[in-house]
Amino acid sequence: MNIKRILTVLVITVVISCFCGFMTAVAGGAIFPPINQIASPFVCPGGNMQADQKTYSQLPGQTATTVTWYCVDGKSGARNEIPSLALLAFAMPLYAMIIFVPVLVLAVLWAVLIAPKSQARQSQYKLDRAVVEAGKQLDAGKINRAQYDQAVQNEDDFHAKRTGQAPARQQANAADAEDEKSGLESENEEMKSDLKALKDMLDSGLISQHDYESKKAEILGRL
Repeated sequence: MNIKRILTVLVITVVISCFCGFMTAVAGGAIFPPINQIASPFVCPGGNMQADQKTYSQLPGQTATTVTWYCVDGKSGARNEIPSLALLAFAMPLYAMIIFVPVLVLAVLWAVLIAPKSQARQSQYKLDRAVVEAGKQLDAGKINRAQYDQAVQNEDDFHAKRTGQAPARQQANAADAEDEKSGLESENEEMKSDLKALKDMLDSGLISQHDYESKKAEILGRL
């Protein structure tokens, strides 16, 4: 990966980790308060964190729950309320750091395995569309044949670079050329065989010199 892609992955990872850490500390702490005890060594050193939950009804059929955290001194038993912002300030970065590693792994896998393929597919689609549009413009007389061939060549070069092999169009042309070459070789061998048989017939007196020359010209006329 280049520097730009590495920085992009790191920025995305940090943003996602911070967001997930915030949601874990806030939403997770509201649903399951003990989860925020991860911040105990920082907001309640040497003591025990305790949560007091109170549920009350604001309107008929509606209830609300509040959670207040206290730091209980292990010796005196004194309870000191922990400010919510202080608890959040420590819990959020701790969860963000925990989440950072798996998010980074996923981001790297995305950048290495998924993103390049997606970009390659988009580039291939654009080149395919460019060839189609070039064909329409060629038929309309807006561009010449050289410009159309250049669009086709760009598509072929990209395909060869991406897959490491020639595109289907070039493979088909190569196959046709090979078939044509094989056909010519087969035809040449057949002509050699016919000329040899004709010469043997002349040497054996089965045909005249005139017949030989006439038939020889006919065979050579197939070239």
